[in-house]
Amino acid sequence: MNDLEKLHKTLKNSLSTLNSIINELDLPKQVSKNSLSIYKLLIAKKLTRGRNRSEILGASIYIVSQAVNYPVDIKKLCQASDCTKKGLIRQQKFIKKFIDIKNNLTPEQYINKFTYLLGLNEAVKTKALKEVSNIKEQLINSTPEIIASVSIYLNSDKSIREIARVTGVSKNAISSNARKSKTPSMNQI
Repeated sequence: MNDLEKLHKTLKNSLSTLNSIINELDLPKQVSKNSLSIYKLLIAKKLTRGRNRSEILGASIYIVSQAVNYPVDIKKLCQASDCTKKGLIRQQKFIKKFIDIKNNLTPEQYINKFTYLLGLNEAVKTKALKEVSNIKEQLINSTPEIIASVSIYLNSDKSIREIARVTGVSKNAISSNARKSKTPSMNQI
């Protein structure tokens, strides 16, 4: 068996495993295609040797789902890909070292993601989305994560601590930028 046949066999097995994970979690086709292309890139760079295929496929799905802003429960992903959370996170960090994946999300996309993770209702999400353009104008040099966090803070009853924990933005950044943005709904500051 030559190298090309081995590669073909590996890709065939990986594709079936990937499709079963995608179907079990009911993920969009975009996640499937991008995850497969990450896996092919890892194979081309010979970075999959000696590594658990399920963990690498699970990690690539998780990376792609984060990049396209599609929420995936990591526990369900671990169950579907038959690997541990520790192994999946380890492979995710390994993949991110070698593959530069751009995460160019807008504040609006972060609001969708963060309101989902914070368990906020549609009314809060809608208010935060309406106000984000005003906040963008006032916080010109801020990152999309900070703008989204401030907008959510100003329009929800969640504490700064809870928002900071979920969004990964520091409490100080949220509070100082909330003070800077002179929006009409500053009732929490």
